[in-house]
Amino acid sequence: MRITSHAAHAILAPNQAIEAQYLKAGISDKKLSLIYPPCETETLDAHKDGNAFTIVCDGETGIEYGLGMIMRAVRDAQDILGNIRLVIGGTITDRGRIEWLAKELGLSDSLKLVPARGYDWIAQGDVFLFMRNGSGQIPLSLAHALAYGKPIITNDALNHREFVVHRKNGILLKDANSDMLSQALINFGRKPEWLAELGRESAQFAAERFSPDAVRKKIEALIP
Repeated sequence: MRITSHAAHAILAPNQAIEAQYLKAGISDKKLSLIYPPCETETLDAHKDGNAFTIVCDGETGIEYGLGMIMRAVRDAQDILGNIRLVIGGTITDRGRIEWLAKELGLSDSLKLVPARGYDWIAQGDVFLFMRNGSGQIPLSLAHALAYGKPIITNDALNHREFVVHRKNGILLKDANSDMLSQALINFGRKPEWLAELGRESAQFAAERFSPDAVRKKIEALIP
């Protein structure tokens, strides 16, 4: 990595984890450009249950790394809001444990698992949740959630701030726990106008940072 990188004019890093690897290898930050893969602005009209407040999240995050917190927060928010549906999609790593915890929390009837390689499952949500305890690569579902115009609730971490501006297109929770997350969900559920406003900002954010045209311009700017 170090030999080939020193010979390069510019290096594109698709996420902060890769960028950090280059920096640890002694590569100058002047050569590095953090450019996420392009993401088309999505216009898919998905079937939504108009009576349910639908929460979507990526199943790639395991129970112990944040998904368990999400499920407990949904249970608590459901006690206040009533009809909540939880959709867990993408690469579902802990299906057995998810189904067991859903049964323990009384969420079995509210849970929908959507194993998928794509991201169409995001379209049916009202809000996208991403919680991660510890470091790790950011999933592409986060950028797709923006492209679908979904408000995002996530824990406050440096790399999460690249996708969420607090109270502009979502919520960043400091020292996140299930109580804080459930309260954020309740606030969203009670304020549909605010939810819609944040969603519009997410779509605009995606168009400015992750659209193919925006990514192309960033790459062209690096060409000497």
